[in-house]
Amino acid sequence: MKEKVMNGLEKFSKAMLSPLSYISAAGLILVLGALLTSTSLSAMIPVLQWTPIKLLGQLIYNCIMVIINNLSLMFCVGIAAALAKKNKQQAAIIGLMSYFMYLTAGNVTLTQLGMLAEADPMVGLYGTGQSTVFGIQTVDMGVFGGILLGLVCGWVYNRTCEKQFKGIITQIYSGNRWSFTCMVVFSILFGFGSCFFWPPVQNVISALTDLIATSGNFGLFLYGFLERFLIPTGLHHLIYTPFQFSALGNSLTVGDATYTGSYIVMMMEYSMGLPFSDGIVWMYTGFTKTFGYFGIVAAFIFCARPPLWLPSPSRWTSCSASLPPSCGWHTPASPVCLSCCCTPSMSPALPPTSLARC
Repeated sequence: MKEKVMNGLEKFSKAMLSPLSYISAAGLILVLGALLTSTSLSAMIPVLQWTPIKLLGQLIYNCIMVIINNLSLMFCVGIAAALAKKNKQQAAIIGLMSYFMYLTAGNVTLTQLGMLAEADPMVGLYGTGQSTVFGIQTVDMGVFGGILLGLVCGWVYNRTCEKQFKGIITQIYSGNRWSFTCMVVFSILFGFGSCFFWPPVQNVISALTDLIATSGNFGLFLYGFLERFLIPTGLHHLIYTPFQFSALGNSLTVGDATYTGSYIVMMMEYSMGLPFSDGIVWMYTGFTKTFGYFGIVAAFIFCARPPLWLPSPSRWTSCSASLPPSCGWHTPASPVCLSCCCTPSMSPALPPTSLARC
């Protein structure tokens, strides 16, 4: 049982890495586009204000951002192809079609039942639990929907792609087309069901935001932790959205206008030259990323193996008895103190490079 679980997790990890392997390269290209379109950088380097360079920067930035903003589709297609044992391109095509059917099924369900949310003029669909993907408004499941759909598509394809039917009419559904038919049924049911089983999940996360808002410093810690922890599922925006785009985070009244949400209030305070209010704490999610780097450095310091030339008690104890009493690790190198050298023959655990330290 344990081996099956471990093998399943290993297959899942490899399937996840298939689409993720492109993100690092896309990120580097995205940085280039951001630098070419940076207003502050162009003020210091006038050549960046040249129209062809600005156009190039916008092309690079926006063409990569369309990938970042649609990771759910990448996961669906990539995982389906990675899990397929043969004809991976067929599994990828079926995964692509399944994703669009899932989006459309959710949109039709919401429309027919009168559950389609209206976009706010300022924040759009933030806080409604819905989003627009490729022009189709549906329940916002983040990348979790694409991951689940890709897993099911790969699993179904491996078990149905070799199915053969007899008869003139039924023969058309044999092989890959039978896999597609099965995914048609699942995608429609999944899109329909997501309109009912996913909102309660969103409500649980919304209840967490209320807890965060009333728990002081512990709530602030929980806010940063969950915002980072939920990133792989794409649900982190359900944590920060209520604080950054609603009155739960902050509010500011300027004349007859009232601005709500820590993000909007912060931008208004910045543009008006006002000091930042306490609501800026909900904008600190960017700073929490730095603690990960501290952890990486600490791992290097405390967990990495020491260099081979670095002395350790276990390497020197076996030969310390044969050295003169005046010898020590800090004895300066000179022909006079060669007798202080601990040679490999005196201690098998001592590397030959240690002689250079005598």
